[in-house]
Amino acid sequence: MYYNFTNSLLYSTVRIECQEGNSTSTGTGFFYKFHFEDTVVPVIVTNKHVVEGYSKGKLIFNIGDKNANKPEGQKAVNLDDFNMNWILHPEEDVDLCIFPFSYIANQLLKDEGLEIFFRAIDKNFIPSSEMIETLIPREDILVVGYPNGIWDEFNNLPILRDGITATHYMYDYNGHKKFLIDASIFPGSSGSPVYIYNQNFIDNKGNTSIGTERLLFIGIVYAVYNHTASGKIEIQSPTNQGLSVSTRVPINLGLVIKSEKMLDFEPKLKELLPKS
Repeated sequence: MYYNFTNSLLYSTVRIECQEGNSTSTGTGFFYKFHFEDTVVPVIVTNKHVVEGYSKGKLIFNIGDKNANKPEGQKAVNLDDFNMNWILHPEEDVDLCIFPFSYIANQLLKDEGLEIFFRAIDKNFIPSSEMIETLIPREDILVVGYPNGIWDEFNNLPILRDGITATHYMYDYNGHKKFLIDASIFPGSSGSPVYIYNQNFIDNKGNTSIGTERLLFIGIVYAVYNHTASGKIEIQSPTNQGLSVSTRVPINLGLVIKSEKMLDFEPKLKELLPKS
């Protein structure tokens, strides 16, 4: 049951809670695996702005049964020096960071006999250049995360939201490795993975696929366009930072970093691997 695409997506994210003094925020992280020859490095991915400036953080994991075949409970892990645990994307203007969490998983297993239950994607889900050429301007998408900090707290599950691509994925929005989506993006959505997901679809050559499940990891939410009371259009980072009074109105246009930017982390991670 837990290995088909839709069920796996329920266990592909982790809720991130941050605190610095009286300031708190929530964001979305998701699981991703890097492969280096015989070594697999699982990480949590989110935006830089989600964790920057927060010395305390909490990650809420699902815990598997004794065979790690299905979820059976949850575990909150509190971390000090939280913002120092993340590897930042090498480009300053790319709002991504990763957190290798194997030591947490190993410690939980050693100390408490608990095994983290998660489903991770990898670069095989990132569309190739050949695949991108088959995409049409309007693709159905799925966004997984914690909008406004909302989640199924009892089952530790995220919220799934539908939308469409608002700019053609084939092109780089305003010359950057980004694109727009037409979907409701709210505080807490920062770091949410964005997928093209459907079972019946038509490519740009008119070829029809019926009953074929398609899942492509195409990007990570990092900001949203807002309309202010004065009529100005602004870009805002959608982190949930507690109660506030605001005159900004979302216009349901989210800004998304293309998933291919995940590959830029590979050289840095490879450097950190133990030398054989």
